[in-house]
Amino acid sequence: MSKNIFLFHGLEGAPNGSKLLSIANEASKYGYQAHFPDLRSIKNPDKRLDTAREMYADKLANGTNILVGSSLGGYIATCLACEFDVYALFLMAPALYRTGYAIKSYPVQTDRCLIVHGIYDDIVDIETSRTFLKENNGTALLEVQDGHRLLDQIYKLPAMFNLLMAAS
Repeated sequence: MSKNIFLFHGLEGAPNGSKLLSIANEASKYGYQAHFPDLRSIKNPDKRLDTAREMYADKLANGTNILVGSSLGGYIATCLACEFDVYALFLMAPALYRTGYAIKSYPVQTDRCLIVHGIYDDIVDIETSRTFLKENNGTALLEVQDGHRLLDQIYKLPAMFNLLMAAS
């Protein structure tokens, strides 16, 4: 059975961003093959979700999969984790419960979920991650002294990912 990690960038991010690359590098140590979809040309969040689903439905339905998302990519990863049974979900300042997004409920199909969210985030309110935490057993929230882009956490993200992988 294949082991895949899907890493979804944010609205202004790129598939080869340093946060996603650092997590993919760490996941490779566990035998996961990284997939970095480039969704920059699709601005609508739900069209992005549809495209990601179409691109990866077969792999997501068959295999041991981890989903990773930053901001809007966190919305994509979370929505996919509601549709597919995934091994783990790693989110960074996920854009959940947003006005204009079609999906507002997130019953993820994993009990292995970690969110990293900056308490100074001025783009995605940390309260959304706190709400998600209350609604999903098996979720942990790391509240860090940082903003939306988590620039002060970049070198800490691999260790945070390892916490998720070590969780039982």
